[in-house]
Amino acid sequence: MPHLRYFSILSITVFLWGWPSFVAEAASQKSTESRVFYVAQTSQARDSNTGTFQFPLRTVSEAIRRLQPGDTISIGNGDYRNEDMGWGRGVFVLQDFGDPELRTQILASNNASPALGSILLRNVDNLVVKGFRFHGKSFQQFVDWQPMPAVMRDEYSPQRPDYSLSFNTRSDQIQREFKSFFRLMNELNFSSGIELEDCENIFVMENRLNGYWAGIQCRHCKQISIINNEIYETVNGIFAWAPAPGLVDSYITNNLIAQTLDQGINIRQGSSFVRIVNNRIFYTGRNHIALQEGTNNCLVLGNLGWHGGFYSESMEFPGSSGISIHSSLADNWVVCNRIGKQIDVTGIDGNGLILDLMEQESSVGVIMNSFSENEGSGINTTKSPNAFIWGNFIGFNRYGIKLSRNEDINQTITGNIFAFNLEAAIKTYRNIGNQKSIDANTYYNEKSIIWDDDDPELGRFGALSVLKNSTPWESNGAQYPPK
Repeated sequence: MPHLRYFSILSITVFLWGWPSFVAEAASQKSTESRVFYVAQTSQARDSNTGTFQFPLRTVSEAIRRLQPGDTISIGNGDYRNEDMGWGRGVFVLQDFGDPELRTQILASNNASPALGSILLRNVDNLVVKGFRFHGKSFQQFVDWQPMPAVMRDEYSPQRPDYSLSFNTRSDQIQREFKSFFRLMNELNFSSGIELEDCENIFVMENRLNGYWAGIQCRHCKQISIINNEIYETVNGIFAWAPAPGLVDSYITNNLIAQTLDQGINIRQGSSFVRIVNNRIFYTGRNHIALQEGTNNCLVLGNLGWHGGFYSESMEFPGSSGISIHSSLADNWVVCNRIGKQIDVTGIDGNGLILDLMEQESSVGVIMNSFSENEGSGINTTKSPNAFIWGNFIGFNRYGIKLSRNEDINQTITGNIFAFNLEAAIKTYRNIGNQKSIDANTYYNEKSIIWDDDDPELGRFGALSVLKNSTPWESNGAQYPPK
């Protein structure tokens, strides 16, 4: 009964992590009387008005100046990107504001889709931002950009990088090849559509953002809910970083993110208890989802990531993987995601999932995902111990699972389905004997079940029967057709 098993895993996962406490509190929060300030670009609109529906304000800036905790700003159709509150044209700033008992809202009016430049929130508590179009820099490189990326190359060579050359020589070549790409990165210069700093209990919902270094950026925030946004044509879609912890006890769900030059969702610097759930991410320059630099107790559940790694040549670190968990700590979980078609013309990465340079006390659970059609490995571990890899479909990759270094030990690899991986189901590096368990996996037409040709005593195991007789592994495994 695979559907019942799938449902059980989801139920257990949701139970373990729960719905963030601040979301439940928001649903039960009592409404209080508050003022509503209407903003419109109509002939009746004046900043000297009272801000009622009949006599609206003319500018968003004036509405923000009048705003008190519990109030609502309702903004009608129009382009408000030419306003200047003193922070630059189109930048709306709210700081040192809020009441944990009174929810403040900045909303698009019913059926309206007003255009804003950016919103900067600093030390703000209990606020909703909903329903806007945030449009930053326009650049012609994105016109009809399907699929990514060739239009962004000034020079193009189909050859893989020559690693006999020095790093500086290769870097110079890449700088020439991606001249326009790097210029665009500098022009965007850490701009954001919505930037949150030292904020708590913020809802960012149903916005559309494009043309920024980060569509939504969080810095030292907690209890942030990012729901049902569309983010296109950015360097990073959603980015959480310094000062540490970047993001805590937060929820990122049901967002559509496409055509990012670097990463779709990038959570860094000690972030914890972040739930990344049911997002759709397409055409990324490097990674769809990244957990980096001490992240812990995070859940990546039910996401779809398809077509990524187009700018892996830019020599950013780490390389191209659909999901990248790098230098992180304990209790991160990757559950029921579908990741595929990850490329890397350098030939080094292009993985569905990589566990990279993890701390010795780290642990990652990888459960019931699909990793398929990736140029590298379905799952790659590099100096990363203690992974629990169970119940995944891993097919049509170069390698199914690759344990790349001596430090990749104490792995549990059980109950997975390996199908038609080009070189091997499991590639090991003189460390096959240092794993916790390799058992109950099913192999379909694998060229090699396990390949450890760096160890002359092991070599390749093409037949499961030989593997069972030579190692303690796979007493309950199966191979089709049997060998």
